[in-house]
Amino acid sequence: MNVCTFVGDISRLEDFGSYAEIDIDVPEYYTNSRGEKKVDWTVVPCRAYSTAGEYLTKNAHRGDHIAVRAMFKTDNYFRVNEFKIIKD
Repeated sequence: MNVCTFVGDISRLEDFGSYAEIDIDVPEYYTNSRGEKKVDWTVVPCRAYSTAGEYLTKNAHRGDHIAVRAMFKTDNYFRVNEFKIIKD
């Protein structure tokens, strides 16, 4: 099954009418060979269609923490199946 889960921060959110595009900054924490703690960031492009896209454009903002379950599509983006906006 083609299902991925990402947890990160929204870095971009745009409404395109029939869908919303969001970029999620996902951190990867590790310790390098010198024992220093580091973090690398990966940007995950996602699209949310229909009511999910409408909800995100109205209720989510840049910098919000979000958890997303999505499927990879051949156009190099992930299609959002489920999400949860995590407010402080």
